[in-house]
Amino acid sequence: MQAPPNVEVNETLTGFFWFEDGILCSTTKPNAPKLTSEQEKQETEKFIARYGKQKFCLLIDGKHIKPNSKEERKKAAETLPEFVNAIAIIVHNPLGRIVVNLFVGLQKPPYPLKIFKPGEEAKAKEWLKQYL
Repeated sequence: MQAPPNVEVNETLTGFFWFEDGILCSTTKPNAPKLTSEQEKQETEKFIARYGKQKFCLLIDGKHIKPNSKEERKKAAETLPEFVNAIAIIVHNPLGRIVVNLFVGLQKPPYPLKIFKPGEEAKAKEWLKQYL
């Protein structure tokens, strides 16, 4: 998944994100580093400084998602509901599907979440638009 040429793309330590049609789109860097808790906190603070605590729909390209630790899953489960109305994830392989299902299975999120296949980005965006 790539950003269209007419949008501002923001880079973090682990990936890139941009808004497209009111949806926050996110991709992970292929060799993204594992963040320390201090780095995660700093990245979250940068995001809040840029966008405030508005809620949005999130489209994640999960091509390079790596399994998270229990602490990382717990932190995401605490933080994401503050910002997210719904999440659509493009899953590229069985490991990615396992990672997503593990996250959802261990702690059901309080927002809609749906998995899509590569090439279904437009379908995922249409699904997310109902939650804008």
